[in-house]
Amino acid sequence: MNIEDLIKTRRASLNLSQAALADAIGTTQGRVGDWERGDRKPGIEWLEKLAAVLGPITIGDAMGELIEKIRAAKNGGVLIPYKDDDAAREIIANLGGKHRPGSDGYYDFPSFSIWVKNV
Repeated sequence: MNIEDLIKTRRASLNLSQAALADAIGTTQGRVGDWERGDRKPGIEWLEKLAAVLGPITIGDAMGELIEKIRAAKNGGVLIPYKDDDAAREIIANLGGKHRPGSDGYYDFPSFSIWVKNV
């Protein structure tokens, strides 16, 4: 299950509206809606707040799709069509990727490189 579905499913199972969840974690209903539609990904600080209300959220839940795309890139792919946002940059850094200075979306790992393209 991707993070969008996880947030929406858990919120609904607790009978919370987007606005009620937003109030509980100190954000806006619009931001919760963006997360649930997949327009934005919650960063680590938001994941911690979401987990406090919705229950445990693993990094795999949060960024599993991106992690799988990075693994595929290591095995021969190079382009990752994914939003190059703060959450994506954070998970790439946690996996050992370094942003290539002066580039638009290129990240280098010890034995391969990826290009994260904004979609």
